Amino acid sequence: MRPVRQTGLVLCLWLTGGVAGAAADSTVRAGLEGFDWQSPETVHSSERALIEAIRAPLLGGRDCAAALQFWFDGRIADSKGDKSAATAAWDAGRNALAATGALLVPVWPELPTDRLRPLHSVSGTDLYLVSGFVVAWRSDAGQQYGLLMVPRTIPKGHRFPLLVYVHRGRDGIGSSEISWLAEQSRRGYAVVAPALRGQGLAAKTIPELEQYRCEGAPGDPADESSDVVTAMAAARDLPIARADACAVLGLGHGAVPALLAAVRSRIPTCVAVADAGRLDPFRRYWTRMARGERCWPEWAAFCNRDPSEQLAAMARQSVVLQAEAIRCPVLLLMADGVAGTLAEEEHRDVAGRLAKAGCRARLESLPGAPAGSSDDVDSEVCQKTLRQLSRFAYGLVPPDDGRDASLTPGPPPPEANHGP
Repeated sequence: MRPVRQTGLVLCLWLTGGVAGAAADSTVRAGLEGFDWQSPETVHSSERALIEAIRAPLLGGRDCAAALQFWFDGRIADSKGDKSAATAAWDAGRNALAATGALLVPVWPELPTDRLRPLHSVSGTDLYLVSGFVVAWRSDAGQQYGLLMVPRTIPKGHRFPLLVYVHRGRDGIGSSEISWLAEQSRRGYAVVAPALRGQGLAAKTIPELEQYRCEGAPGDPADESSDVVTAMAAARDLPIARADACAVLGLGHGAVPALLAAVRSRIPTCVAVADAGRLDPFRRYWTRMARGERCWPEWAAFCNRDPSEQLAAMARQSVVLQAEAIRCPVLLLMADGVAGTLAEEEHRDVAGRLAKAGCRARLESLPGAPAGSSDDVDSEVCQKTLRQLSRFAYGLVPPDDGRDASLTPGPPPPEANHGP
């Protein structure tokens, strides 16, 4: 693709209508040195008792900050060889669980409103019959960038359903994803693909777009959902977009921000995600405490926060805890390679909570797909995943290329009044 220099005034007027992030401290918290190499069999009986006791209240979203602090205190004492102080701390942690209250439901701040501003047009053989643009807007993290695509032939005054795509990784949108998005736009969507805070707009394989990098610290899906919500709201206000039809698709790393965007906003008509990770940080946190599946690589750094801050962050990031706030139909597509793992439990927990809240939820597996199958968008498995996501969107937010509207005859002229 070769970007064209600044878009003209006519184009601009047409478009506008006149966990802890990567910046977190990577130092391991005192008492957690060498933790990753410990097995469940090495856990002291008093520590094991506290870990087992904290499981239910932690996964239930209870305020376990005091018990967690005692656990850390016991870990520090144990690392110094003071078994008696460690045991006393762990026993005190169990006692602290007798008075746990519910965590406060996350209160999401009001986000700034902005419009999508076209910066450059983008072109290429994959974008035939599509008008593509680099667009910018501001979220609470600062300047953000994304791609906007619309069918090139637009009947006068026609508005397209909106398709918002939250991409798979932290390295920007790849060329294969751009080709797939162009295909969706040709079908009859106004497509918006936001990059997330701290990300470049596109992968390094597309150097002509490398100048665009979003502001803000990456890595926290709750913060990243703010970028999705502001982009979605700004796109809905375009004169080429329908305000009542919006499908949100999330792949890989983009799945959780996509779901959290539906928690925070009533704009989505439906949400479809695949290969989601860390749908329930509380469950993953406890699993690491218990020396189970190593499912949270940055967990030790995350623990550098005060326990109350850890709990508040996990509450904001947890799709399981907030699933009942989603009001639109949801597709959860998971690789069958995660069967029997913590990831499968998380998916089933989300689906169960959505169903309990009266939300239409489908949990499906993709045969032959390993965990992390979204990492290679060019693979046959990932292409099949994208097709399955888009089919779900087609059923609830059908594409509309405007051709029928352009062929529909207008109302007949009024009959002439010849008088008496």
